[in-house]
Amino acid sequence: MGKEHSPLTGNLLLKELKKVLGGHIQSFKAVVGGAGTLYLSDNKLDGPVPKSFLNLTSLLELDLSDNSLGGNLPPFQMKSLQYIDLGSNCFRGQIPHEYGALQSVIGLYVDNNLLTGSIPQELGELSNLVTLEVNDNKLSGHIPHQLGKLIKLQYLVYGPIPHIGGSKSNARRRAEMF
Repeated sequence: MGKEHSPLTGNLLLKELKKVLGGHIQSFKAVVGGAGTLYLSDNKLDGPVPKSFLNLTSLLELDLSDNSLGGNLPPFQMKSLQYIDLGSNCFRGQIPHEYGALQSVIGLYVDNNLLTGSIPQELGELSNLVTLEVNDNKLSGHIPHQLGKLIKLQYLVYGPIPHIGGSKSNARRRAEMF
């Protein structure tokens, strides 16, 4: 049986959930309970993420990447959430400013979607953030200067946003920080 352990929590993950699920996601509260991790990546899931996901307060890791999920990104506010991968889906709209309240987040991946607008300055409040991937979207504007105060940030993958904080020379200085 293909099993592995989560890099963050050590919880056991079953890899058999890959490429076997399809359709809309229903409420997983009964299934997940206090499990801490929910990995449903690389399936054929579509439709929006159910609002019931916002009630999974004990969730530490959520991976819904590589599906066909759509609608707006869910405005997660779970204080315990450490890892969110919503990449490679069909999400539209803007990155929710509520993500700035996810104080435990270490990795945030919203890459390869159809997101518009700019990167919210509230992400500069994620003091534990190590990785932020927002590339391959339709984002515009500048990378907020508030991201410069994230001392733990090691990986910022942002794609074609032309400037950081305003000028090209400032962009070069900020890039050196990362």
